[in-house]
Amino acid sequence: MIQRSYTLNGLNREALNAQLGAALGVVYVGFADRDTREGLIVTVNLTGAATQADIDRLNDLMADHDPRQLTPTQQARQLREQKLAEARRDYKGVDLDPADFMSENASIQTLAAKVAWLEQEIAALRGE
Repeated sequence: MIQRSYTLNGLNREALNAQLGAALGVVYVGFADRDTREGLIVTVNLTGAATQADIDRLNDLMADHDPRQLTPTQQARQLREQKLAEARRDYKGVDLDPADFMSENASIQTLAAKVAWLEQEIAALRGE
């Protein structure tokens, strides 16, 4: 096992793990990190089969690591969270009243009642 340690100013664990796995393939085993007085220490583990080219690639990746760089999965998650935050902001305090749908057909009335019920269930789950 080959270990290399690096001091970083910030860390995006998910992105770094994806980058190292993609760049180093089967020689990449994983990494561990810890906060110290000197900064954030990241220790990367490689198999004994790692070549000098692999180590050079690792050094370059670690030097270029930007914790603000998001993976596609993180970007999608961030977008979902933004949309949810916007919806919460836009609809907070606006409860659906099934009585407003009494003039609609039975299917719409049932749907309105279920949505109102779901609003209450979600509020209870969120502790609101």
